[in-house]
Amino acid sequence: MILPPPGEDDSFWKAAPYQLHERLGSLEEITDAALYLLQSGFVTGQVLYVDGGRHMKNAMYGA
Repeated sequence: MILPPPGEDDSFWKAAPYQLHERLGSLEEITDAALYLLQSGFVTGQVLYVDGGRHMKNAMYGA
């Protein structure tokens, strides 16, 4: 999740309940995922979802 433009903070924080973990990811969690991809010499052509399970919750509940 990327930070919202200035003045649109409310909609950003309202997204938390729609995550499987019902919170937004921290900068450290997102950075850790990016570093994993950068440092893993054997991982190629993968999509790593760093969305707190939002894609799973949407599939389960049709949101």
